[in-house]
Amino acid sequence: MSAGSALNIIQEIRSIPGLEPGYYVGVVSYSPSECTDFIEFEVPDLGPNCAPLSGTSWYDTDADCVQDVGEVGVPGSVLQIEPGGYYAITQVDGSYFLNLPAGSYTLAQTDPTLVAICPATLPVPFTISGTPVLQDLANSSTARWTADSGRRWPGTPRLQLPDERLGPQHQPTVQRTRHCELLL
Repeated sequence: MSAGSALNIIQEIRSIPGLEPGYYVGVVSYSPSECTDFIEFEVPDLGPNCAPLSGTSWYDTDADCVQDVGEVGVPGSVLQIEPGGYYAITQVDGSYFLNLPAGSYTLAQTDPTLVAICPATLPVPFTISGTPVLQDLANSSTARWTADSGRRWPGTPRLQLPDERLGPQHQPTVQRTRHCELLL
């Protein structure tokens, strides 16, 4: 599909691979009897050496730098990629994906309650040179997690200890967020 073309999207999320660089207008129809909406967007020219940065951000409850069964992803976390002012938002399972042009970058988490375990120091440097880059982020949390709240981290036993004895590494807080996504 070439730049300047109109896309019709009817009650579904759709991915359209192979869009050429340029400006597009997406036409969103909520139903045949209701209104339509227009979404303008640009597909940038990332050059021939662009490649994806991807990975998973998760709560590493045993601090072994491996996402084990029961260790869940960090949902809705904003990741900042510099230079360039690029951002990625983690999905419900903590995964993220972003295509970038060739160059040297750094990756940082913007959530101040996350404590990096692996890699231990953020921002993480990486280089895009035409091949995919995988960068996982194992985390702990400084957010307070109480035993009497009735909530517990998946895969961990219920703890009957006073709050001050609960380490943040084993009691991260997961915030529920609304997530809307339009993939064209």
